[in-house]
Amino acid sequence: MAASGAAGLYRLKTGQLESMRTAGHALWFSKPSITYDAFFAQLRPITEAPQINLWLGQMVLSAAPEFCLHSATMPHLPPDFAVIHCPIQAIYPA
Repeated sequence: MAASGAAGLYRLKTGQLESMRTAGHALWFSKPSITYDAFFAQLRPITEAPQINLWLGQMVLSAAPEFCLHSATMPHLPPDFAVIHCPIQAIYPA
């Protein structure tokens, strides 16, 4: 994300913070042209799974995506979501 010059502050929308220890994937995306209710309904089967965190942008600098999903395994989002995938690894297990 740094190469594009975007940044943001995010808050945890769903999931448990403790599951960040095992996250291996970060998927950045924005809401498609649907209502927030329909959007969260589409994501519910994914975000209710264990070891999934959904982060919601609170303040963005430049054109940062609105959402970030962290997961231990690679989740499959609906095809109309333009996703940027970033493999991640914890560098300090707490």
